[in-house]
Amino acid sequence: GIALSNSAVEENQPSDTAVGAFSTTDLDTGDTFSYTLAAGAGDEDNSSFTINGSNLLTAASFNYEIKSNYSIRVQSADQGGLSTQEVFAIHVLQGASLLVSPTNRAVSAAAGSTTFAVTNAGGGTMVYSAAASNAWLVITNGAGGTNNGTVMVAYEANPGSTARTGLVTVTASGALNSPATLTVVQAGMTWDAGYQDLGGGWRRLTWFGDYAVMGAEDWIWHNKH
Repeated sequence: GIALSNSAVEENQPSDTAVGAFSTTDLDTGDTFSYTLAAGAGDEDNSSFTINGSNLLTAASFNYEIKSNYSIRVQSADQGGLSTQEVFAIHVLQGASLLVSPTNRAVSAAAGSTTFAVTNAGGGTMVYSAAASNAWLVITNGAGGTNNGTVMVAYEANPGSTARTGLVTVTASGALNSPATLTVVQAGMTWDAGYQDLGGGWRRLTWFGDYAVMGAEDWIWHNKH
């Protein structure tokens, strides 16, 4: 009979991915065998595979959610022309799927840290890594992991008055939705952060005094106290 060393393949793999190798049991020792896809009962999915020597290869990229089981019919023939045929079921395994939550964090102008949750929303094993694209962002924990974890990102204080955006990229080779690009939006520094609201548009800073912000151009009336 004919045997196949492996009958499962992970989804989302490219064409020509190896599934397994055929072998044939024969009473005649020393025989060599050639393998071909054969027509007949059980050949419904022959077109989705190819055979190279004794190796079964995929002829398409499979999607577990669309179809998870395939049927092929294979013939093994020896050098004398004798042959046998068997039907094999090929199973598609659900592959890894990268999910990161949230994809955007809004943070204050002061230095601090924030986190992103990494999840393998599919099957199999997912190995991921995280990297920051801006000098003011640093991955302090969770720069790499398997399947599920937390990426912690520290950020420096924003010395400017305008907001800035930094990027963090999480990559999981072979996983669906990889890479994932995350954003950290940091507010600009406000010169009067921590003021006391006195009412009527007036504010107080201990180091500056009382003042009012007037109009669209931010004119300041100052009353030192």
